[in-house]
Amino acid sequence: MVLKYKEFIKEGLRDQMKPKSEEDVEEVLSSMIFNGEYLNLIPTVEGLKIELTEEGKKVINDYEFWELFEDVQGNSGYKFHPNLGWDDIAMTDAPGITYGYNMGDDGEWEELEPNSHLYMYDDYIITSFFNILSKIGEVLFQRN
Repeated sequence: MVLKYKEFIKEGLRDQMKPKSEEDVEEVLSSMIFNGEYLNLIPTVEGLKIELTEEGKKVINDYEFWELFEDVQGNSGYKFHPNLGWDDIAMTDAPGITYGYNMGDDGEWEELEPNSHLYMYDDYIITSFFNILSKIGEVLFQRN
């Protein structure tokens, strides 16, 4: 059953489906790990850690981030948004990644599962997450 976010909150289902213990949190987060060709996505309590794989380190300078992310987006519940405001997800120009959301037929974003998450790179005005990823090999998108 797909519920829009407002309906999800209205029905009180979100609170009922939240993990009840630390073990439940770890189980939910571990089920969201994605190991791709160029990127590994590892959810943590603080946010979403994005790491370059060995192959990703070799090709990072030849591609844009969305190109590296295609493997992830095509094979998981993660979607990359270069500007969350453009996609009407949040009132910010920050880049973001959603998990468990889908655009409905009416053009509204819908939460598909109770562990849906929104991650964004809040420091986008100060630094480029892609530059940090290419220099350090990992970057953290904050959980919102």
